[in-house]
Amino acid sequence: MQKLTAGNPAIEHRQKTLKDLADIRKKQASLRQELSFLIQEGKLDKGTREYLSGQLQFLSGQEEQAKSTLADEQAFEEKYNNLHKRIAEFHRQCREWKENLDNPRFIPSFQFWCDACQFLGISVTVWKSGTEPPYTIDTDPPDIVELLSERRVYGPAAPSSAC
Repeated sequence: MQKLTAGNPAIEHRQKTLKDLADIRKKQASLRQELSFLIQEGKLDKGTREYLSGQLQFLSGQEEQAKSTLADEQAFEEKYNNLHKRIAEFHRQCREWKENLDNPRFIPSFQFWCDACQFLGISVTVWKSGTEPPYTIDTDPPDIVELLSERRVYGPAAPSSAC
C-alpha cells in the first residue's frame, strides 16, 4: 500500500502544466508591453500590429487550453486520491476480517462483501429455478489486485526464485 500511495504522477504533470501556463502569461505580458511601447513611440505599422495581435490571440488560445488541461488534471487527481483512499480502507477491512475469521460471531458488512467482489473482480450469475448449475461464479481480477497482492503466483515457466 505504501508503494502505491508514495508517488503521484498527476501532481508532477500538473506542475508542468502550471509552469507552461506561467510561461504563456509571461509571453503575453511581454508582447503587450512591446505593443504598448511601439504605440507610444509611434513606430507601430500595420504588419507589426497584425503580427503581435495574432500572437496574443494564439497565446490566449494556449492559455485556455492549459486552463482546461488543469481542470481535467484536477478531476483526475481527485479520482486518483479517492481510489487510493478506497484501496487503503479495503485493505484495512481485509486485515480486520483476517483477524476475525476464527470468531464465529464475526459477520462482515454487506458493503464489505460488495467491495470485495468489486476489487477482486468476482461476479455471480444466478440462473432461473431448475437450471443446472443454479449459478456460476466468474473471476476477472482487475490489474490493481496484482499490485496489491503480497505474494504473486507465477506460471511453470517462471524460476522458483521469483516467488
